[in-house]
Parts: sequence; C-alpha cells; structure tokens
Amino acid sequence: MTYSEVDIVELIKKIVFDVTKIEIISSEENLLSTKLDINPVDFLYIFDELEKRLNIPVVEIFVNSDYSVLKVNILGKKLYEMCQRDSCTM
Repeated sequence: MTYSEVDIVELIKKIVFDVTKIEIISSEENLLSTKLDINPVDFLYIFDELEKRLNIPVVEIFVNSDYSVLKVNILGKKLYEMCQRDSCTM
C-alpha cells in the first residue's frame, strides 16, 4: 500500500506533534508561523523522522522553493510527488 497525499499530511501533523507537542489543526498552517512557535532545532527532528518514515531525501523539497513550502498542505503535496517518483510505501 502506498501513501496518499492525505496520509502524508496526517503523517506530518503526527510527527510535528510527536516532536513538539504542538497540534496542527489546519493543513493551511505554515510550520514557520510564530503562532506555532516551533523551535528551529525541532525541524531537524521533524525532517529526520519524515525521511525515515517515507524513505526519501526530504531536503530536496527546499530546492527551488520558498517559505510557503512549509505550509502543511504544500509540504504534503511535495512529499507526495516525491513518493510518486521514488515509490514510498507504508
């Protein structure tokens, strides 16, 4: 079974919560938002966990992207596209 885009968005929310104890309610939320107040070092753990779970080089999403790539829905879409290309599985 492969990941859907919705699965990946939910995975992002879960990992953010597991690492930071911050609950992401809206998929429109930008992880850089001061409202969320995610500690910058936590992003290392979040992206490391995403790489482990999806088995893809998550850092590639930042190539030719701006800050908007950290909106949960956009991040999910980009990771989903990478999974389509690299065959991520659950």
